[in-house]
Amino acid sequence: MIYPIGVIPFTYVSSFLFASENLCQTLTIFVHFIIAGIGGIIAGVLRIIESTYSAGDALVWVFKIVPTYCLTDSILYQSLKARLIQIRPELNKPDLDINAIGGDILIMFVHGIFWTFILILIEAGAFNCF
Repeated sequence: MIYPIGVIPFTYVSSFLFASENLCQTLTIFVHFIIAGIGGIIAGVLRIIESTYSAGDALVWVFKIVPTYCLTDSILYQSLKARLIQIRPELNKPDLDINAIGGDILIMFVHGIFWTFILILIEAGAFNCF
């Protein structure tokens, strides 16, 4: 239920980067698919391979720049939680912990606030000089 709070202003602000509506829609869908879909799988796999634990843990936070990843990461974490905790007991934390889905919830709210603020500035003409 938090997903629209972050993704709607993010997508609206990204629409200002393009002159063509078709190009904007295509690239926005592509970015969401690559970062949230494929990026989620990559980060998830890296988090369960012993030699790449730190890279996977870092990528989880890097990919959160796209709100759709926060949704994907939450679903992926919940579905792989039992297996992930068997492999990495240090990740056995409460669900609302910042390193579990609590971080996704927090970042989604941050996306909502940040992109709404940027949208207000754009609509007010603060970036007309660009």
